[in-house]
Amino acid sequence: MSDILGILVDHEKVEILLSFERIQQAVVDLYGDWLSIPETLGYLFLNIMEDGRFEQLYKKISEENKKPRVL
Repeated sequence: MSDILGILVDHEKVEILLSFERIQQAVVDLYGDWLSIPETLGYLFLNIMEDGRFEQLYKKISEENKKPRVL
């Protein structure tokens, strides 16, 4: 998820917004289709695109990824 958000943040900074159609094509090119991605991740991605606060979400997830994982 942080990779996806990082790409969205970078594109936003240079004022090149990725359309959902381009993202849809990238998913198909990389994974074959949306069915290859966990359903929850697909819904999360759609919510992120709707929300539009890529940089805030990226920072939050990046900080979470730095925390030690408890098993």
